[in-house]
Amino acid sequence: MKNFTVKSLLLSTFLLVVINSSSQVFLAGQHNSGNYYYDIDPDTTLIGPQVHGPYFPPATYPFDINNDGINDVYLYAWGSQSQGFNEKEVSIRINDTSASQVAFGDKFFCLSEQGDTLSFNTVKFLQKNDTIGNNLFWTNKVLYLSCQDWILHGHACYYNGFPNYSSGNYLAVRFIRPSDTIYGWIRVSNINDLTYTVEEFAFSNNSTGIDQQKIIAQVQPNPTNDMVMIETQLPGFNLVIYNQFGKLIIEKTLLSTKTEIDLRTYASGLYVFKICKDHSFHTRKIIKM
Repeated sequence: MKNFTVKSLLLSTFLLVVINSSSQVFLAGQHNSGNYYYDIDPDTTLIGPQVHGPYFPPATYPFDINNDGINDVYLYAWGSQSQGFNEKEVSIRINDTSASQVAFGDKFFCLSEQGDTLSFNTVKFLQKNDTIGNNLFWTNKVLYLSCQDWILHGHACYYNGFPNYSSGNYLAVRFIRPSDTIYGWIRVSNINDLTYTVEEFAFSNNSTGIDQQKIIAQVQPNPTNDMVMIETQLPGFNLVIYNQFGKLIIEKTLLSTKTEIDLRTYASGLYVFKICKDHSFHTRKIIKM
């Protein structure tokens, strides 16, 4: 009986360790019904501006890792050019540096004509089924997916670490809380110059104990020339709309189950509708003709 008790205790301890360990990792490209998973259909391609004169906002795509309605990290594309000077970047940046982190890849070094050494922190690209956890190096600094930086008769640096894996290219993110850590991945492609494409993303479940409702919404017509109708079975939802450069253009709260949005005063192009309710959201891309 004593041996059985000891064995049972050891087995219980082993299972506890395995369960705790498995809850603290995530696999790139994998998700289940308990995760926050979003397939962006069709894929969203953003192109950052190359600013010569007046300021244009960067092309950004935000991500809310812990689903609290606050964006934690975001992809960013922006460039500027003047006489004898040029810079471009596609990077991933962090809003809340106290809790959010991105997996670090390596340092890229560049030597100027004057012999000075420049360095850039680059993002870690993962393949499908790679482990996302404490095995990675994490940082809250800006990480580059690609960048260009040159000054006439000074230096010229060009970096693009995009590997174009056949199984997919994933960025690893996490949100650290006192009780646990939320891990996630973002699938990206088409990293070129000031361009990037977001295909899908998933984050491990936020253990809040809240019974979450899946948001099902119809947004039509698409394409549209002027008005868009949003219909959902969940009253009291919030709505944010971004233009194709990632700039927030419309924000509304506590909307009814049937809401009409007027786009007549906005330019033709692609718009991202983000419909939020409690700890879930639904995104749709609308084309304004």
